Amino acid sequence: MTIAITRAQGAAASLVLATLALPITAATALAPLLDGPAFPAGTGPAPLDAPLSAATVGLLRSTPAATLASVQAAELDAYRRPIRWRVEVKQARWDAARRLSRLPIRAVLPLMRAAGDRIATLPYVLGGGHGSFDAAAYDCSGSVSYVLRAAGLLERPLTSGALAAYGDPGPGEHVTIYANSEHAFMTIDGRRFDTSALDGGGSRWSNAPASTAGYVVRHPVGL
Repeated sequence: MTIAITRAQGAAASLVLATLALPITAATALAPLLDGPAFPAGTGPAPLDAPLSAATVGLLRSTPAATLASVQAAELDAYRRPIRWRVEVKQARWDAARRLSRLPIRAVLPLMRAAGDRIATLPYVLGGGHGSFDAAAYDCSGSVSYVLRAAGLLERPLTSGALAAYGDPGPGEHVTIYANSEHAFMTIDGRRFDTSALDGGGSRWSNAPASTAGYVVRHPVGL
């Protein structure tokens, strides 16, 4: 297994080796190194006050720098795990933002409009589009999910209730999602994409406004 060593970890390992070249009489001589900047503040190991045995000192002095650095990297990884777990909790929220960073808005919006066009006249079926993004019919949230997925902003279809917590709060500059536990629709540059419009003109696209009372307003991050 290969362990990546950061510049800070490599410098700390070099400092450990330089210190080991000096006489060592107690483990407290290593405590400043272990509590140094390579560890997050307040998380370094507690100082040791037991004397090092001659065998231990010899082992440390004979250990290759790369091995010491690898050990330190593993220790640092262990100390940082709680931090990494907190970051992973937020990971899903930033997936859309990272994908958008790879595509300019001028490319994302045409992808979404083209996706809407592909399913605009397909029939409404409750649950449609939730077993798979590719379906013969779509319900309200399945339709919105299909359009978001076309721009790489979703990995799986969401229900209308889940869309009420998607992205960031409030209307977007280009794309806005309106959702509650019973229904969901969206607008792209002011044009409504809504299964309820099927009854009026046979298409999910509509230029007519719809009431937004009772809906949670959200938008994809960055849009």
